[in-house]
Amino acid sequence: MSKLDILAQAIARYEGFYVTAAEAALKKIHFPTLSQRHNNPGDLMYAGQLGAIRGEQHGSGWYAKFPTVAAGWAALGRQIQLDASRGLTMSAFMNKYAPAEDSNDPKSYCAFVCGKLNVTPDTNLTDALREPPPLEPAIVGPQPE
Repeated sequence: MSKLDILAQAIARYEGFYVTAAEAALKKIHFPTLSQRHNNPGDLMYAGQLGAIRGEQHGSGWYAKFPTVAAGWAALGRQIQLDASRGLTMSAFMNKYAPAEDSNDPKSYCAFVCGKLNVTPDTNLTDALREPPPLEPAIVGPQPE
């Protein structure tokens, strides 16, 4: 699994995309969750994303509602890559992605996703997504003396 996929799945988990009916009942939250109802694993705000329409209103904006879960995953991946191209650190990315002004806890959110990627909040998002180089194949057979 790529690091982009790991980050996207961590965001989806934090946003409640994987919550089951039983978990929702325990947490006393609406089921299906907003991210599930909108095919939007990242709870992205509507910004004219490919195939998206305005979903439920949030403050002065709307959540994006995608026609399929695959379209929602693709939009989340594009958003992560866009923010990586802006040179953001993990901390700056999470402050932008889930700002405190929207009743989020970006510090806890950042700690959660950084833990999944095994990086620190000061790590540049581009570096956090960088894949390690492939291992050299092992030499099989007799070794030269």
